[in-house]
Amino acid sequence: MSGSGSIAVFDVVPASSGYLSQKQSVATAGTTPRHFLVTPDGRYLLAALRYESEVEVFAINPEDGTLNSRGSVDFVMPEQPTSMEFV
Repeated sequence: MSGSGSIAVFDVVPASSGYLSQKQSVATAGTTPRHFLVTPDGRYLLAALRYESEVEVFAINPEDGTLNSRGSVDFVMPEQPTSMEFV
């Protein structure tokens, strides 16, 4: 939810219908979460906080998919991260 400083988590209910139901809205440490990346093991979501030049790490609850912030790290180069990828 760019601009609100939060990330929304949704359920698909019922799974066969494809309808979305908001489960959680979690505040980030910044004002503009710009890009999201889930780690290959599915345990963490990384959010690029563009104007803070940080990346915030959220643990993903394996039971229900909700997020819990684990803190943020400075993103040195380039400034104002807008995308990320694993290489």
